[in-house]
Amino acid sequence: MRSEVGTISRLKNALLFAWIPALVVSLCGCGSVERLDSFGVTKVELRFEPQDLGHMRADLFTKIRKRAKIRLEGEEGHADVRYSGQYTILSPKKSMDLKLEKPLEFKKGRRIRLLGQPTDSTALRNDLGYAVFADAGFPTPKRELAFVYINDKPQGLYLLTEALTEDFLASRKLPFLSLYQGKLGSADFTISTPEELDTPFQPEHDNGNNADLVHFLSELQKAETPEAIRALSKRVDVPDFMRYFAVATFLQHWDGQTNNFYIYRDTTTNLFRIIPWDLDKIWLGAFSPGNNVGSNSDAPRGYEFYRENALSQKLFLIPEYKEMYRAELERLFKAWPIARIEKWLKESGERIEPAWRQDRGYAERGTTHTEERALLVSKIKSWFTKVAPYAQKGGSK
Repeated sequence: MRSEVGTISRLKNALLFAWIPALVVSLCGCGSVERLDSFGVTKVELRFEPQDLGHMRADLFTKIRKRAKIRLEGEEGHADVRYSGQYTILSPKKSMDLKLEKPLEFKKGRRIRLLGQPTDSTALRNDLGYAVFADAGFPTPKRELAFVYINDKPQGLYLLTEALTEDFLASRKLPFLSLYQGKLGSADFTISTPEELDTPFQPEHDNGNNADLVHFLSELQKAETPEAIRALSKRVDVPDFMRYFAVATFLQHWDGQTNNFYIYRDTTTNLFRIIPWDLDKIWLGAFSPGNNVGSNSDAPRGYEFYRENALSQKLFLIPEYKEMYRAELERLFKAWPIARIEKWLKESGERIEPAWRQDRGYAERGTTHTEERALLVSKIKSWFTKVAPYAQKGGSK
């Protein structure tokens, strides 16, 4: 009888104290790593002091940086974080710019972006667009889809990507003298004063001097004859830009005319080259033959896809340059037939779908990822039907 009483007493004590470790873990925040799901993609956890996070959210447009703890790919450290982007700043799922503190790295770099991609219902447009640009020979950022948490609260599915900085170029052994970001929808290659030029073309190199770009834009403005336009090839890598225009046309990348690209001056050739950036609106917006790029019309007009870009307006006047564009567009249709794109979307979509379903913004659409992919494929097919004639020799002008 005493043995039974002793056994019962020990069981009571065991039950009494069994919950204490769990309570301690809950109170101290330990163990949060295990209970936050990655849903099959990379997991990024940010932890701010409440007052710092409140300050960032209360003063969005100053884009102030605050220090946060970060757990990335299983590694812990700190990062200086600010909100980024022009339009996503008002989205519930805001994009962020992060400067990782040593020794933490992502793909051997310390400057990264978390892109909210609120306009892309598939969360795959950026990744697919970069794959097509890479196939055409352009440097593109290393990237992964990631599920993000802030102070243990799920933020949704983001694109985790390298930022495009001097380190981006150096890591790819691309020698450069200067680097600029085309932004705010005003980087149309028209001449400005050196002071005004920082708005459409933000210097990303150390000294911040933009004299080389000012000089090039001045020459561009004065180039009116075919001979003068051809002479621009001493300043700009013409084949590089014509390939960019072709890929952007193929992708219906209307947001890449006067915005969302970087240019850098190559040390070895002394020529400006271009790098694509932020492709979440491909096959979404519309080129327009006569109105602004944001209009609802998507009727193609050959090189007039880029009528609002002062550089392309002049380069397309030269027959051999326009042929470079056409030939690359033709190559793209052969390299990326709709069957290949559908296969890419299906494989990528099945991999990210568990995380996509947990994103509140996507869930509220009331659709499946399969349905969203099918809608995207339908848009691509429609666009290809309109654009294909411009890839043919002697086709639409």
